[in-house]
Amino acid sequence: MLNFLFIIGLVTCEPNFVDFIKKFDKTYDNEELSYRFKVFEDNLGAIRSLNEEAIANGGEAVYGVTKFSDLTTEEFNGMYTGFVKSDIEVPEVSFINVTADDVDWREKQAITPIKNQGSCGSCWAFSAVESIESDAFLFGKYSLYELGPQQVVSCDKGSNGCNGGDPATAFKYVASNGMEKESDYPYTAKDGSCKFNAAKVAVKITGQGKVSGGEAGVLKGLQVRPLSVCHNTGGWQHYSGGVMTSCSSGGGHCTQMVGYASSGDYWIVKNSWGTSWGNSGYLYLKKGSNLCGIANHVLYPTF
Repeated sequence: MLNFLFIIGLVTCEPNFVDFIKKFDKTYDNEELSYRFKVFEDNLGAIRSLNEEAIANGGEAVYGVTKFSDLTTEEFNGMYTGFVKSDIEVPEVSFINVTADDVDWREKQAITPIKNQGSCGSCWAFSAVESIESDAFLFGKYSLYELGPQQVVSCDKGSNGCNGGDPATAFKYVASNGMEKESDYPYTAKDGSCKFNAAKVAVKITGQGKVSGGEAGVLKGLQVRPLSVCHNTGGWQHYSGGVMTSCSSGGGHCTQMVGYASSGDYWIVKNSWGTSWGNSGYLYLKKGSNLCGIANHVLYPTF
């Protein structure tokens, strides 16, 4: 049972934490409750500072209370990110004869629904699998299947499952084995033993490519297909909507870039933290200064 006087204090002094507990269905024992309340208060201070910085830089307030507001930065990065760069050398490609323009692959029905990696550092697998889903539909003469990130988490030994990895190893693994659907290999948010069934392969790829040329190159590549991107996540823990105009280092993470809007000059990034985070699961990131290192590690599968 939670300490009655402590709860009364929360209701009286900090109703935001009570609202947070209710909204995100949080449960704590007595000892953890006081600790999480302190972390939550610290995060409120961080959120205020981030919004002040954004406004001072000519942007808007885009940070607020999220489902991660009871976690320290270290806890958050350890549980919900997971990019660990491999030593795989991926052939670089420049999209020279491509005209850069606005693009949103959601409008072309080439993007699957928002997923949730849970408290497992498997973002790298989700980023790769989501790019395979989209590109298989666009280039591989497949339907837009929802494929199984758990297969990559459990079976790709080039990365480390919930302890992090690189989409490059995922693409290499899938090129050798193929991919099952999510319905045949459901996600568990745990490492687990490999249970791959070759008879249930739904999609095959031949390899991978890497986009070069910084943000200009990324915009050209994005005209052709959605992209797997890995980057920093400074501030992402508290992102609640709008266009992010600054980003600190730390928290290597991988996502899927699905669009660009010239009105506002921002990237449209599909995340894997569920629909309750950000813009219904998406983040809008200002283009122009390689915020978060968004153009540093950009891959795609080949067919």
